[in-house]
Amino acid sequence: MSYRKNPYKHTHVTTASPGELIVMLYKGAVRFCTEAQQAFDDDDGLTGSNAITRAVNIIGYLQSILDQRHNPDLVAQLDRMYYKWTLGLTKANTLRDVDAVREIITEIEVLKEAWEEVNSQTDSEVATG
Repeated sequence: MSYRKNPYKHTHVTTASPGELIVMLYKGAVRFCTEAQQAFDDDDGLTGSNAITRAVNIIGYLQSILDQRHNPDLVAQLDRMYYKWTLGLTKANTLRDVDAVREIITEIEVLKEAWEEVNSQTDSEVATG
């Protein structure tokens, strides 16, 4: 469902902070990886491949918005992680490797949770500041 067809989601996306948008992107990547995992389990290669493509597109976008001006060491680590995920998902797609997809989901979840914590701390600082 596109955001244009769902006014609530459209409002949520257009009013979200940059950190919240990052979390939404991670959630989308997890959702598509989970869909791929289920499709591969169900022997539905086409659906799995389409879901992997969507997850890789999200990861590619995350990689494209990295900004070297902000913490170059962290940016380099994230760039390597995103590259690893893209390569891993591409291989998993070719091999229909559910375990590889599961491992990447776990790694994405870790970063998503870290961003949620950062967002929570930022919200607390704004509320008390």
